[in-house]
Amino acid sequence: MLSSLDIQRAKNSLFEAEQRCALAQIEYETEQMKFNELLGLPFDQEVILTERLLLDFSPLQPIWLSALNRL
Repeated sequence: MLSSLDIQRAKNSLFEAEQRCALAQIEYETEQMKFNELLGLPFDQEVILTERLLLDFSPLQPIWLSALNRL
């Protein structure tokens, strides 16, 4: 049989866990916004990280390199 003290401890543990969960959610959202800021994206844009980049990106050759190729 559970005592009222055991029930109160369980309620307190649940309350603390809910508070830690809420704090972790805030910290996660803050880190997401910092990451988006670093990338120059809007704060609320969702970024899905994958194993590869999903960008059609071809880097530009430096001018001096293309000049050397013409020699």
